Amino acid sequence: MIPILMMLACMPAPQPLSKAQLREAVGIAEGQDPDALLAQVISLVEAHEKEDPVRHPGGPHRRINGTAWVFDRFTELGLEPWIEETDADGEYPITNVLAEIPGKSKEIVYVTSHHDVWYTPADDNTSGVVAMFAAVEAFLDEDLDRTVRFASFDQEETGLRGSNYHYRNTDLDDVVAVVNMDAIAYADRSPGSQSSPTGFSTPDVADFIAVIGNQPAKDLLYWSTQLGPELPHPLHVIAVYGVGDNDKYLLQDLHRSDQSMAWFEGIPAAFLTDTTNFRSSLYHTEGDTVDSLDPRFFAGSTELVIALAWAAQVQR
Repeated sequence: MIPILMMLACMPAPQPLSKAQLREAVGIAEGQDPDALLAQVISLVEAHEKEDPVRHPGGPHRRINGTAWVFDRFTELGLEPWIEETDADGEYPITNVLAEIPGKSKEIVYVTSHHDVWYTPADDNTSGVVAMFAAVEAFLDEDLDRTVRFASFDQEETGLRGSNYHYRNTDLDDVVAVVNMDAIAYADRSPGSQSSPTGFSTPDVADFIAVIGNQPAKDLLYWSTQLGPELPHPLHVIAVYGVGDNDKYLLQDLHRSDQSMAWFEGIPAAFLTDTTNFRSSLYHTEGDTVDSLDPRFFAGSTELVIALAWAAQVQR
């Protein structure tokens, strides 16, 4: 049984990936070494640790060294990143970092994460940033149908300001999909380790990745459930298929990352997360360290990011 939590009974059927498309997407995702991924996490965490934080009601907030690390990593991989910078909200500066790999079509698939953090965390969202760069490396020498644009957003932790600014000030006519990651490396296989948001029922063992989407993202969500078991590091995927842009009161927990701004623009967008505080007491604390991560789970979730983004960029 495909594990999708359907929140609306009468929805158009998703278009599944064929066996050949599954094999191709999984093949692109191969080669994710847990130790190599953790080494990148350590590098970014160490960069955050060198920055004096800004004191904020939410905790010590860091973003400057993360911005530089992301920009430098894009450059190291041979891309030409650009900065999207503004202090338009009058209080918090925003420095988004973007780069892209061109495809044959003008259509665009986004792969997104955020680089601002509370404390110096490994999971939220250093794991997402590292997975984004794993996708960059996987796609660099491939012949892409659609352009893949990588966006590392700033000020996610202070109200989704970076993604809000970007999506409201960018021509989105050619954007066909968004794959967003926010905390994808923490798992706990103990019985009773997983809790659920109000109105949801999930397994009580925190060993799955949640993939959450708006109504237009039905294909992305279905593909994630097809891909999960086939990955080199197989992954239990729970897909949550929402109503419209998930604007109902009980669905507000689904909006806690940058894909929310894409939902409001009507773009098919999938949000990959380990569900953070619904399984981890370390969320937004000093305890969110590299040692707390699950390397094989992280490798699997990174493979899912790559495979799902690959499937999204293929023109059918």
